[in-house]
Amino acid sequence: PRDGYSFTQISWAPDGEGNYKLAIGLYLGAIKTVRASALETAQRRLRGAYSELGELYVRADRYTKACRHYQQGIELFRSTSDDAAAAVMAAAFGRALRSRLRSANSANAAPNSPAKTSAWRVPLLTRYAPAAARPAGADADGCGHAAEGGRDHNIGEAMDESELGDYERCVGAFALAQELLGERGRADPLWVEAQIEQGRTLFEQARRLEESLPFAHDELGAVRMASELLERAATALDGASDCAG
Repeated sequence: PRDGYSFTQISWAPDGEGNYKLAIGLYLGAIKTVRASALETAQRRLRGAYSELGELYVRADRYTKACRHYQQGIELFRSTSDDAAAAVMAAAFGRALRSRLRSANSANAAPNSPAKTSAWRVPLLTRYAPAAARPAGADADGCGHAAEGGRDHNIGEAMDESELGDYERCVGAFALAQELLGERGRADPLWVEAQIEQGRTLFEQARRLEESLPFAHDELGAVRMASELLERAATALDGASDCAG
């Protein structure tokens, strides 16, 4: 059999997504049964098929699907002791989530967009407004939850709690990619790339915060937080420069 393993009769799916899923299943099965001499080939092909399916979702603007796919990929490759592939998935997750945020922001910027007028979006502004101005049932964070660490984000309705958290998840994903690569991974281009992506994401988060200033209950506090984000971005980019140098 070619590459040390063989395939039974295959019924191909009518679309690319289905065929990628089929290939992933086949390569996963091969990893469990293939001869040791062909294991590396099967692992490489599994990584390729999994990455290409994620890219297919991103190209189709199916960012939520892509994010879920990459998150599952992190766990999958960790379970096969392929930390390098898990690191690739973590970095891809961070980029896909950031793309989803950008897409949502573009949609929200349109006049009369649902996000601008919907009642469910609870602005962070309410967290720092007088108690009488907060929605009924809202507590310290204005969203029915205790404020995380008592941090005073002071962001207006143009940037809600969910968006703020997703930006932090992006940064965390790139940091996870570096963690999976380990100290020896600093020589890996992906380590430097993840460092740069952290800086870019922090800068973008600061820019979004700046856009929210007209809605901020405490504009000085919002400016302070934006400055902190920019400092973190500069530190991350400096770190990337040091590694690249």
